[in-house]
Amino acid sequence: MTQKYRIAAHGSCFKVTQSGGEMVGVYTTEREARRTIKSYEEDDSILETASNLIAAAVTELMQTRKLDHRTAQNWIREAAG
Repeated sequence: MTQKYRIAAHGSCFKVTQSGGEMVGVYTTEREARRTIKSYEEDDSILETASNLIAAAVTELMQTRKLDHRTAQNWIREAAG
């Protein structure tokens, strides 16, 4: 698994960035930076689970109602709204 978040010393603080280079924040302690990373990783995991559930729902709706992907996705979006 590729590491998505990184900690780097930033003067007397610690800077957290995403693998794409986008800065998450600057923290006074390394412990605080690590806590932030843990929180972001938990959120990423929840998002991945939700995305997988949506994909499964779209696939199921496509198969049971003989819909194309976009239409099934629109119905799922409408129902979630």
